Amino acid sequence: MDQKCTESISPSLTVESEIPAKKARQDPQCIIHCSDDNTKLICPQTMESWQTLKRAGEVRNNTMILAITANSTEGQIPNVHYHRKCRSLFTLKRDLDKIASNKSQEGNVLSEERKSAPSSASQVLEKECIFCRKEDKYLKGVKSREQLAQACQLRINSTIRKAAEIKEDSRILAILSCELVAAKAHYHRSCYKSYTKPIKEPRATPESEDNEDTYTRAESTAFVNLYNFIRNDMFVNNSVMELSELTGMLVGWMNTLGVHDVKPSTKKHIRRKITAEFADSLCMVHTKAKKVLVYPDSLTRDQLVLANYELRTEVIALKATGSNVTGSELSRNSSSNAYHGAIYDSAMAT
Repeated sequence: MDQKCTESISPSLTVESEIPAKKARQDPQCIIHCSDDNTKLICPQTMESWQTLKRAGEVRNNTMILAITANSTEGQIPNVHYHRKCRSLFTLKRDLDKIASNKSQEGNVLSEERKSAPSSASQVLEKECIFCRKEDKYLKGVKSREQLAQACQLRINSTIRKAAEIKEDSRILAILSCELVAAKAHYHRSCYKSYTKPIKEPRATPESEDNEDTYTRAESTAFVNLYNFIRNDMFVNNSVMELSELTGMLVGWMNTLGVHDVKPSTKKHIRRKITAEFADSLCMVHTKAKKVLVYPDSLTRDQLVLANYELRTEVIALKATGSNVTGSELSRNSSSNAYHGAIYDSAMAT
């Protein structure tokens, strides 16, 4: 009898067999614990409640919420627990909007950087000096031309960028959006040396010696402003201006800096300082009216011919109406510049 009973019982339940121990039950934990709340845990009671918690987890990039979302069935509320205060802080709309806004701004910055950064394979600059925009350059006192050098060191970007930022040179900064070495940029060594030489800042002095130093600082700042105007306006727009106009701009900047009595030497040496700063990149020519016109070397012959033709056409139209408008008035009242006014006066005299 005993033998039959023993045979009918499953081997796994015999006296000799070991009954597997039950696993210790783990207490539920707050999956978003972010406060000092230690009260009773609660669960989401509705799908809307779970969706609110889920969206907050996605915005905050919470790994626990993301993992539960990935493993849960759509339309089913997962068995998650949290403290009431933790949920309130975790789903606070103000914080979520701020996090989402920061992510959006970072995404826009990365997107703009990708758009503005040219690929090294497609962006190759023309074989000309990035500073004077010429291929051939002859140094004074030397018959042979200066050879172009190709950028081959990565540090050249940072060196030129520092100088361009000080000068506020938007054209050079635009070129620096790509690596000069990868873009096979070229330059004349004399142009590079002139462009990157440090700008001497006026020495700070006691108030007792402020009279002369105030003038020096104002003069230095005004010339920096004038150089920036020439780079960012005249070179970009191929403008032609009278030297007297540039002198007037210099005097105006010094007036705004507190210097109202500009020395004659400052006005006298403006041409020499402009020539020293821009060398052959900026040209000057005298008119019959003894005016000095300043124009960028990048201004082409075709542009000059077209400007001449347009002005002469306008002169003929004005003559037909009997107008007595002068060249200077025409220059002020239209998009024409000093060069156009000079052409007009010359044409009206014929």
